Amino acid sequence: MKNITEQYKSKIAILQNIESELVDHQICDQEKITHLKNTLQDKIENFKPKMMVYGVYNSGKSTLINALVGKEVAKTGDAPETKQVQSYKYNDFEIFDTPGVNAPEEDQKIADDYYKQCELILFVMSNENVEQTFLYEKIKKIIDDKKSAIIILNKKQNVSDEDDIKQREVIYLNLEKFGFDKEDAKEKISVYSVNALSAYKGKSENKNLLYENSGFYELENKIKDLFYSSGEKEIIQLCNKNINDFIDDVNISIDKKLDDKSIEIIENFISNTQREKEVAKHELLGIVNEKCSKLENELYDKSEGNISLLEDVIKQSIDEIKQKLENTMKEKVENLKKNIENINYTFDKLSKCGEIKFNTSNSDEDAGITDFLKNDAKKWLSGLELALIAIPHPYAKLALKCVAVLNTILSTVFSDNETESQNEKNKAKQMLIINEIKNIILRIKDNFTKAITEQLDDIYNPIIHNKSSEELNIKELNTKLLDIKNRIGELNQELPTA
Repeated sequence: MKNITEQYKSKIAILQNIESELVDHQICDQEKITHLKNTLQDKIENFKPKMMVYGVYNSGKSTLINALVGKEVAKTGDAPETKQVQSYKYNDFEIFDTPGVNAPEEDQKIADDYYKQCELILFVMSNENVEQTFLYEKIKKIIDDKKSAIIILNKKQNVSDEDDIKQREVIYLNLEKFGFDKEDAKEKISVYSVNALSAYKGKSENKNLLYENSGFYELENKIKDLFYSSGEKEIIQLCNKNINDFIDDVNISIDKKLDDKSIEIIENFISNTQREKEVAKHELLGIVNEKCSKLENELYDKSEGNISLLEDVIKQSIDEIKQKLENTMKEKVENLKKNIENINYTFDKLSKCGEIKFNTSNSDEDAGITDFLKNDAKKWLSGLELALIAIPHPYAKLALKCVAVLNTILSTVFSDNETESQNEKNKAKQMLIINEIKNIILRIKDNFTKAITEQLDDIYNPIIHNKSSEELNIKELNTKLLDIKNRIGELNQELPTA
């Protein structure tokens, strides 16, 4: 018993180490954990074995109890004396004296309540009722209920040893009629033939020989053996059942909280959002490249004309690029906002269906992102306009002035040198203009590319980061839940066996 006690104390220690996590993660309430700890503690510290004396009236039940206790505590007589269940102390054990098996129904119901508490049943028969069939029906129920049982044949003084042996054989034969194999019956049910009255007198009057000849010494040793074995068995069965039921409840709760579906949804959202960001960048840069290519050709065509007109062409082209970028970006922002609303709707729907237990603590952050896209996008796009216009124009203006100055200088230089052909002068001048136009276009592209990249990062990256953090939190929670599940599993490892 000491070893069993230590084993269950180790299970209580496991519970104590993990109970705060079970409560914090709302896996199990404190009341259920405390109940299991108290149940285990009570069983290993305060276990008091109980047995019931059962049988027909006038079979010697009361005399048997007096013989066990060693003094008259139960009244004896021809009429039924036991109307209610009586309790007596016998060594470290407790004895319940019950109404007989043929007692009135209301008395029998009371007896049944005490029957459930007992580890051992002493079923008393007399020589006169070993053939009564209904007694064996009661005995079969005791065995079916997995109770330890001893059949006590309380023999009278005038019964010979030969008749006594025959009657014990009759008992086993009758048990066979109720489905017990003969050897199995002898293994599960012990039959002891005693003279309870002689045992009582031997104990109470200190007549050792009378006690020894009563057959009671062997019976009492068997009771002690069965009590300790059945007591341990009862403790083990009850404690193991409570532990396993607790583990089952905790595992069900953890399985409901494990959230692989949310991870899958978030991973798909992140992947789609990253892809949409790249598509948006490719599309926006495509607009810039297309417009700049047209602008470049137009500048070449008009490079011979008024320089101020070229500046107007550049401004007009930049305005067109900006307007198309703004319209395209509005579409991307609106699409992103819908995607966020869709994922939140999906989580909300799955959560209501019980398919996921999504932690909605990040929903405020998502709402903030949605509000940004809804309320601040227009402001942001206005900022984009300033960024894109303010940067290229000075470069364009400066470059065009350089073209104008170079054109004037080259004309002067080349006019003074009569050995140079006009074609060569024109070619040199045209090459300078072409190079400056290329530089203008390059600067415009570079500044648009930088502005687009920064603004796409400002829009998409916080959302991707938010969902990535959300995914990481769920994965970390899943890992924690699985760790708790593994540690809870330690409760039923190396449990005592009955």
